[in-house]
Amino acid sequence: MKTQAKNEFTSYPGKYSTKLTVKEIQDFFKHIGTDKIKKPTTHIVETENQINVKIMIPGVRKEEIYTDIIDDRLYIYVLPKIENEPKDQLKDKEYVNDCLHCEIDLPNESDTSFIHSHYKDGILMIRIPKSKDRIKLNNRGIVIY
Repeated sequence: MKTQAKNEFTSYPGKYSTKLTVKEIQDFFKHIGTDKIKKPTTHIVETENQINVKIMIPGVRKEEIYTDIIDDRLYIYVLPKIENEPKDQLKDKEYVNDCLHCEIDLPNESDTSFIHSHYKDGILMIRIPKSKDRIKLNNRGIVIY
């Protein structure tokens, strides 16, 4: 994790960096203040067999998205990236460069051992199957493909 002046933060680019824990991200969010934290547009559909979560996160790479399950709650965080463009050359900016944070409570029958997620064209899709004989894996990160 790298911290830079003026509350700018990045865990990437350039070098490989281990994923941050939810606690580390929450500590960072407390440090920067709630005015810089936004909630992304989220669409949740629950069917008989699964929960489908669709989150609009344009303008980021999948490596900048942190997803975790802790105690039947899905956590999604996006940390701001550092822009290296000179300010006098930036003409228009259509995407948000703030921190994004979303928490979703999952139903009891969520089988967190078989979560599938992928990020494409600015949309994060997460599919969580439901099962009466579920395997509950808490406190785990979710790999985004």
